[in-house]
Formats: sequence, structure tokens, C-alpha cells
Amino acid sequence: MDTELRASTTVDADPAAVFSHFTDPVLLTHWLATTARIARTDAGQILHADADGRHITALALDQRPAGWVIYQWRITWPGEPQPLDTRLELAIHRDANLIRVDVVHWHLDARFLPRLQQDWHSRLERLQHTAGTR
Repeated sequence: MDTELRASTTVDADPAAVFSHFTDPVLLTHWLATTARIARTDAGQILHADADGRHITALALDQRPAGWVIYQWRITWPGEPQPLDTRLELAIHRDANLIRVDVVHWHLDARFLPRLQQDWHSRLERLQHTAGTR
């Protein structure tokens, strides 16, 4: 079954500072992954990351600085025979004096939805604490 997940949080920070947490490998390790690196290829910018035993390979399909980034997001789960090919959008919106971060994760296998909902909730809490600078 193909489904999507939506989650959001608010962050007290400058939009550009929050956006850098979506694309900078060092900052990604503060909230999303335990390790991260970016490779530049003919296909574009590819993120390789490890998070809680999963390997993520993500191709940046579209991005607008301080606005959004959309990744083709491939998750390789430990013990699963096939990777999960998904699409992930991380977007920034002004919400009064705060920044709202919205996550939309598409093309999910329903078996993984409860685990990913809990995972995105905890990662967005970490983003709120690490990116909140004001």
C-alpha cells in the first residue's frame, strides 16, 4: 500500500539557518542522521546518510534556499530484502515570528508508517532544539 506521512514543528531561527540543516552534512548529523556526506555527480547532489541502522541515499530533485528541498529518498532497512524508494519534502514557512518546518514523506509502505511517524516526530524535536538559535 502506498501512503504518505506529514509532520511539522516550529523553530525559533532564521530560515536560512534552518534550511542549512536540510542540506549540510555536518548539520544533518545534529538531527537527522548519525553520519552524512554529500556527493556531487552528473545526476546532481546525492546525500548518503546512516540513521539508526538504516542507510539513506537521497538525490536532491529540487530546492529553493530558505524554502524547500525535495529528495528522492531511498531507505535500506536492516533485515529487509528490498530498499524503500520514497520521496521526501522538507519545507520552511514563516509562521508569525517562528519558522514552521513541514515534512511530507510520500510513497511509503504502510508497514513502515508507525515506525516512521515516531521517527519523524523525534527527529523534528531534535531539529527544533539544534536549529533554534534565537
